[in-house]
Amino acid sequence: MIEYESNLMETLEILNENKILNQLILIGSWAEYLYEKCDVISNFISTTKTEDIDFLLPDVKKRMDKVNLYEIFEKNDYISDISREGIVVFRKDNFEVEFLTRQYGVPKSPVKSEALGIMVESLGDMTIIVTNTIIVNYYKINVNIPDPVAFMLHKILINSKRGEKKEKDKLAIRNLMFYIEDAEEYKVKIMAMYDSLTDKEKKTVEKFIDENNLDFMTFK
Repeated sequence: MIEYESNLMETLEILNENKILNQLILIGSWAEYLYEKCDVISNFISTTKTEDIDFLLPDVKKRMDKVNLYEIFEKNDYISDISREGIVVFRKDNFEVEFLTRQYGVPKSPVKSEALGIMVESLGDMTIIVTNTIIVNYYKINVNIPDPVAFMLHKILINSKRGEKKEKDKLAIRNLMFYIEDAEEYKVKIMAMYDSLTDKEKKTVEKFIDENNLDFMTFK
């Protein structure tokens, strides 16, 4: 078992037992890890496993059964850490669990999730992920994660905003491209998702491909 995999499993179990997990999308590097563990991509080996796990609430305005995340996590020995902006992170040792949501209209962060009972960070450029998810079974727990192509396109779209994480994300993008660029099923998905992007987003993708000298002509 890799470092923090037990924390991942525990977090999924906590959310699943409290009937929250099916309302969320696991994003970030742990989603990439599940591509490997759940054999989503043949022979895939993920590049990163981190000490934090992010869950996306697709629609903060959607009516859901209310839960008390403070109570749920604290009874499992997590500490609630609240930032100056009010965003809540649940911590156990060096492991962190954070909840995010999709940004609507004018940037506004954080926002209150009435269903989760906490303030969450809202992020832009999440539509490609929200509209393209798959379900994997990880140790008998169903988990919503981004389709690999959506994951890759999302990382491309936000790369210029990633600061010190920019280079790490480029490695993840290259790694995904290596495994999917020759697979016919993914070529079809790539073009379908690419066509769904706005003109501005398409230009961002094309610029990234050109600037990083990627041999990925599907976009041309």
